[in-house]
Amino acid sequence: MIKIGEKVKMSDDLKEGLVKNGCIDHVKEFGNCEGMVESWVYPNTDIKEVNVRWKPSNLRYAYDIDMLTNVL
Repeated sequence: MIKIGEKVKMSDDLKEGLVKNGCIDHVKEFGNCEGMVESWVYPNTDIKEVNVRWKPSNLRYAYDIDMLTNVL
């Protein structure tokens, strides 16, 4: 399970889903980046979305935690 403060990257499933939904530019910009999980989007709920701050752009986006992978 991914935790707040861990480094992550997009899973292949996430990238494929984004491309299928017309978000190829998002994948081009962040698909090979590492990001830091900053916080839960909806704390104290069952919704498993987290805010990820991508490097080097420092932009933040929310993702389903199951669509991210840990960076070792």
